[in-house]
Amino acid sequence: MKKSRKLRDYIIRSNILAVLLPILMVGLLVVSIIIYYNEQEMQQKNHIITATIAQRISQMLDKPIADLKEIAELIDRQILSADKLMEYLETVVTHADYLEGLEIIDENARVRYMAPYNQYLMGISRVNQAYYQIASRQEEPYFSTSFISQQTGSPALTVAMKHESKVLVAYLNLEQISLLSSQLSESYGNNMLVAVTDRRGVYISYKELEKVYQREMDPNIYMISEGIQERDFYTGKHLDHWITAYPVENANWYTIVYQSVDTLYDTIKRIIFVSFLVILMFFLLSTSITRRNLRKITHSFQEFLDQTREIAKGNYERRVQTDSFEEFHQLAESFNIMVDKIESRNRRLQDLAYFDPVTKLPNASYLHDFLGNMLSKHQKTNKKLAVIYFDLDHFKRINDTYGHTFGDEVLAQVGERLLAEEDQSGTVARMSGDDFVCVLPDVGDLEMVLEKIKNLRKKFVLPISSRDTEVYLDISFGIALYPEHGDTVETLLQHADTATSTSKKEGSNKYTFFHESMKLDLRRKMDLEKGMRRALENQEMSLCYQPQVFAKTAENRGVEALLRWHHPVFGSVSPYEFIQVAEESGQILAIGEWVLSKACEKLAEFNDHQPHKLTMSVNVSTLQLRSRGFVEMVKKYVKKHKINPSFLELEMTESVFIHSFDEAVTILNELREIGVKISLDDFGTGFSSLSYLRHLPINTLKIDKAFVQGMETDKDTEIMIDSVITMAHNMNLDVIAEGVENEWQLQAMKRYECDMVQGYHISHPLTEEMLGKYFEKKNDENS
Repeated sequence: MKKSRKLRDYIIRSNILAVLLPILMVGLLVVSIIIYYNEQEMQQKNHIITATIAQRISQMLDKPIADLKEIAELIDRQILSADKLMEYLETVVTHADYLEGLEIIDENARVRYMAPYNQYLMGISRVNQAYYQIASRQEEPYFSTSFISQQTGSPALTVAMKHESKVLVAYLNLEQISLLSSQLSESYGNNMLVAVTDRRGVYISYKELEKVYQREMDPNIYMISEGIQERDFYTGKHLDHWITAYPVENANWYTIVYQSVDTLYDTIKRIIFVSFLVILMFFLLSTSITRRNLRKITHSFQEFLDQTREIAKGNYERRVQTDSFEEFHQLAESFNIMVDKIESRNRRLQDLAYFDPVTKLPNASYLHDFLGNMLSKHQKTNKKLAVIYFDLDHFKRINDTYGHTFGDEVLAQVGERLLAEEDQSGTVARMSGDDFVCVLPDVGDLEMVLEKIKNLRKKFVLPISSRDTEVYLDISFGIALYPEHGDTVETLLQHADTATSTSKKEGSNKYTFFHESMKLDLRRKMDLEKGMRRALENQEMSLCYQPQVFAKTAENRGVEALLRWHHPVFGSVSPYEFIQVAEESGQILAIGEWVLSKACEKLAEFNDHQPHKLTMSVNVSTLQLRSRGFVEMVKKYVKKHKINPSFLELEMTESVFIHSFDEAVTILNELREIGVKISLDDFGTGFSSLSYLRHLPINTLKIDKAFVQGMETDKDTEIMIDSVITMAHNMNLDVIAEGVENEWQLQAMKRYECDMVQGYHISHPLTEEMLGKYFEKKNDENS
């Protein structure tokens, strides 16, 4: 490396008057350019940060408003009893970690419902509370000022919303927001401080948490609030900090970023100091000048100026080259260090705006921009494009079983596998939750799409391991093509998502191309869900009863209660269709309670008029069984209709044991203590194994009709049914075969000593009137 010369030794032979003026002019120009662009860039980046944080907080504050609106809707529909409404409030508070409690205040300003339940607060008057007085007089939700919760000792907020003559109240825990400043400080370093205040300036989030708990106020709040009233945000310099503030929608809060002036200008000060030393040495030591030396110095500064302007325009790839003079060498190195820091900061901000922190994949914002650019190009070139929407089947089950932290660890490994994919065609992004999108920008034929799906599947053949736990992931895919299925970003994503939902209905690891008929199916599902909310009230639902007989004697054993729905527009709706809608929308709880009550009522009537006591089988969903108070509800209707509980049989599928085997067994044991019978329905199509049967508190095993109807064509199925019946009898279980539709199947069940049979060969499902005639005929035959 060539040894640098001392500028002092060189300039002493130059003319000080010829050199000093250009040095001063260029130095001032360079410094002014650097200061201007740094200040502009800093203000712009801080504005993005405050706006992003404000949007994130606003989204957090939207959640309790959505909860209150949903509660208001339930109150309007009047489908839940008082106990069920209290239970629903308890469920919402339990699953929402941002809520401390919920209250429903009646027209007399007294607490009518609350969660968590507190007998000392039930009925207390809220008429003197500011949030009640304000919310009861306005239509928009009211956000109180922040306060320290007596329950948790953390910052909290009251959200109140008027609904008719009532006021709905949510107590919001602000602990996550209060920790936001310290978390962001770890990301941005000590040079930047982020704070969140309420409308009075009281800190809700601050790096030093004691200021939050001591309710300290931001000293600049009046200056900030006045500035925001004039325009949407505030930015300005105050003492030794640049201040940027942005309002939070709904709550009238402010997000504030303090950027240290000293740290921002440290590099500039060093440059100015070095430049000053250089100029001073030129001034003191220069004794002569030559044209040749003046041209060399002027050329060096001109090159430095040109390169500085390029960097100021945003061209960070270009760097200032070191000079042969030691002082210029230091100046160039200091400037390049400053540029590296600016570039690094830009990269961090870009990662924050366009990349998902959990999976390290591009996020939804990036994907929208990328897909929009691709569509603009393809409109000119007529190329085809594919959007592959895919999500992880049953991922909610992983979160519910192992917790959301474990779920995030699984998603992180999903991101690693997608980033490490050998086939790098297309761009993969995480939309939200467990939803991902892959964009193939140039699709020659459908084989390219199918090959991409094949490669994505390969990545998840092996299980994902975390904390000594292995989980297997199945993926459902939905594909939308440009231009066949849409020509905008929103349309293509929506259609691909709709196709994914169709794939999930067909089973795991399926893929489906979008078709217009899917939109009709989706609309029908929405119409069914809407109509179901008033189906019971409008008496559109009814029960049919399918007889069950003893296989050997053909005597009546009982009936299975089957739900039917006659929609005013769609007519008779298949139970396979509307039961799924009821479970997904949560309406299965109200419908299930009605079915149980109606079935118990009819069981009492049947057994009062029949010579032989009948058993009533009632289907129970997993959501019903796991709902709070289910066992008490069964007791209530058994007592209300004065039925012998041994003639009530509750049928449930193997899916009830998926979430928690021990919890399900505990509930079934409580039901057995009442005296009701338990039947395991659709055996062989679910998730449990034969070895689990001996641990289940059940009375009856019900063989699925798919196996019964497969016996005639499949010898292995016939052998398997024989083995299952033998095994069940060895475990003292009764066996009933459903779906018996011909004489051959009936005789086969007799040969295998199946206890009971049910199916079209015995009888179709009958209305109450038809069932009475059926019993009369059977009684006449037996007599």
